[in-house]
Amino acid sequence: MRLLPLFFLVPVALAVLLGGAASAQPTSGGLPPGEGFDWERLGTPAFDANFLTVAPDGSLWSSGASVDYEDAIYVFDEATDAWRDTTSIPNDADNLAFLGPDTLLVRYISRVRRSTDGGSTWELIYTGGDDLLHVAPFDLPRSGGRVFTGASDRENRVTEGLAYSADRGGSFIEGIYDPDLFGTDDIRAGVALAVTRGPEAGRVLMGGMHGVAYSDDGGESYRPSNLWTLYRYRSREIMEGEGPDGQPRLFALLTDATQPYFHVTHSDDGGATWGRPMPLPEPQDGIGSTGELVWLGPMGQPRSTLAILPRGHIYRTDDGGDSWSLKGRAPFDSSAVYVDEAYVDDAGRLVVSTPHVAGPVHGVFRTVEPVPVASAPMPPAAPDLSLAVEPNPATRQTAVRWRQASAGAARVS
Repeated sequence: MRLLPLFFLVPVALAVLLGGAASAQPTSGGLPPGEGFDWERLGTPAFDANFLTVAPDGSLWSSGASVDYEDAIYVFDEATDAWRDTTSIPNDADNLAFLGPDTLLVRYISRVRRSTDGGSTWELIYTGGDDLLHVAPFDLPRSGGRVFTGASDRENRVTEGLAYSADRGGSFIEGIYDPDLFGTDDIRAGVALAVTRGPEAGRVLMGGMHGVAYSDDGGESYRPSNLWTLYRYRSREIMEGEGPDGQPRLFALLTDATQPYFHVTHSDDGGATWGRPMPLPEPQDGIGSTGELVWLGPMGQPRSTLAILPRGHIYRTDDGGDSWSLKGRAPFDSSAVYVDEAYVDDAGRLVVSTPHVAGPVHGVFRTVEPVPVASAPMPPAAPDLSLAVEPNPATRQTAVRWRQASAGAARVS
């Protein structure tokens, strides 16, 4: 039995948190392609697959190039295990966003086009878009229904923040660029996320060349997070997940200009502050320009996060990002293929796209079985921990006594 005297001037409410395990530094060795998971290629023909998008009807879409290097947009037919070339969508698209069953946006380099008749006709909307298309959920109080794309200064060949659309892609407005906050260097936006849970719901995050910035006015103006640096940490992916306590947590996948491998970090306050980045080495193959984070949902249940690096190595955390371990590798061709995008389908299977650079044409791959999720931690039995506070309420001094099943550090707050 341990006795701890505490002094207060007002009545007190107490909670006990037992000390947790220290986070582990991930280590890895080179893995052969496909290691750790049983993979299957989705459909024919094989093609150079880039982005992956799920339409409102649940169908899977991807852009890419055919064997004769003609650009196309494909939709996957699960029943026939085949990819269909959708000629109604412009072939110069490398990103596609569905705003409903009939309204679509496509982007290629700096051009954003919109269709309101299911892809039969298209209108050029914005010529400054770069790097991304992100649609915020329509029921968010601050950013609901807005569409975000990189705001590019084409004349000077730099990307400055995000542009947003508040009319379902009909027009785009460029966010405010404040050199007093961000410096005189350009802001190159590569990823965007609208926070959907917790007190920061509706906040928009912008990730890119310098780290992560955030907006609380729907993308009209931004503030740099503590992760914002000059040409060191570049944000490759931002994702919503949960911490070990089930509370909302954001994850970011970064590259570090000073070290040849990826890093991961997380934020518990909606992206305003981030923890110290943890390295995720991808040995032997170097570092690429992409990277993906996927959440093994649904939210509100004990789940895990996967980080898929450009050369296919797959890391996993089951403790909210405190520690990561190498679990396998996606299909990969050593002649210069990289993993572009990844997501988990409704059946819990991991899906990845693998475009080629100079090697054989690849396509879209999926794990044959659902990726296992973390099991719920067992609550401690009643005799393992007991707490007594006497007297309670207290005005000057109270004694807190607790009993725990095994020796070890404890923290009382």
